[in-house]
This record gives sequence, structure tokens and C-alpha cells, in this order.
Amino acid sequence: MVALTLAQGDETLATQLTDEMLSGRFQPATPTFLNCGKQQ
Repeated sequence: MVALTLAQGDETLATQLTDEMLSGRFQPATPTFLNCGKQQ
């Protein structure tokens, strides 16, 4: 959900972001994790 939100719906970019997060090379700030997927 976080990767897809950050990628603004771009599935290819979301997949790349997911790979980066799982490998530990990229960690979005905590508020990003808390707020992604919530209705604004």
C-alpha cells in the first residue's frame, strides 16, 4: 500500500520501491507509513 501510494499508482515504480524497502535501502518516514491509505 505504501509503495503504491508513493508511486501514485505506477505499478512498475511501486514494485521497485517495494524491492528497495525489503532490501533495507529505502525507508520512508514513519508518518508516511501511518498516513498511507487513509482518506485525507
